[in-house]
Amino acid sequence: MMNRNCYRLCSKLVITMAFSMLSGIATKSQPYNYYKPLALVNPAHFDAKEYSLALGYDGGVDFNLSYSITKNVALFAGGNANAFAYPKKASVNYTIHNSNFSGLAGLGYFKHRQYNFFNIVELFAGGRISTVDNFVRKENSTSESFDDFTKAQYFTLFGQLQTNAMKKKYGLLFASRISYNTYSLLEFYRRSRSQVSEATSPFGLLALEPAFGLTLPVKNIRFNLQLGVSLPVYSEETKITETFVASGATNDYTENYGDFYFFWRLNFSFLKTKWKLR
Repeated sequence: MMNRNCYRLCSKLVITMAFSMLSGIATKSQPYNYYKPLALVNPAHFDAKEYSLALGYDGGVDFNLSYSITKNVALFAGGNANAFAYPKKASVNYTIHNSNFSGLAGLGYFKHRQYNFFNIVELFAGGRISTVDNFVRKENSTSESFDDFTKAQYFTLFGQLQTNAMKKKYGLLFASRISYNTYSLLEFYRRSRSQVSEATSPFGLLALEPAFGLTLPVKNIRFNLQLGVSLPVYSEETKITETFVASGATNDYTENYGDFYFFWRLNFSFLKTKWKLR
């Protein structure tokens, strides 16, 4: 009975979040993609001396590696590369061409509670370095000189708490991450560079990022789906200088950045462990 109710609840959550993601994609264009939230790290260790390898897709290629050095402590590292182009729907349709890369590393604490329904609890903290370099080409554009570019570099400190119900036939994940992003570069410009807008000093963004996941385990291999949303909590006001290159004129104004972003990931992972799922 509990499993049946659990399946129903999970199905409703997945449908709701998927619909929200599709609605967001259809109704909101984000030509300034200056923040790239990634899916949460989720090795789901049971014991000491286990390693987890994960490879997936979230719009880019995502890789994660984790190793449990004791029965409660694990190290993790990973990377993400997105060099793909994607069409977007908006009042004027456009294609965003990406060249975005990031790397992360950190430390985690986990607890395996063998006889609990949610049998794994994990707490992770780490850092991530990200670079964003993309441009938008509108569907009705007559020249490449009208391409809109976004360049950004930022460093993220994050902490996340999550619980897994890892069973023989399925797995569930409920998690939340808090991320503080410090931008060292943020710049918007046309390919012709006739007009350039850039942040004049570093600034920070704070985001809360809850996520939900489903897992299909096949022995030590896990097929995983994760859905989440990045919610802006706080944004430091930053000064933007807009430069008109031909005339040399400048215009200064202040801006608070912070948008809602949906994120997702499909991946498979391999966990070398002696534990058998119940």
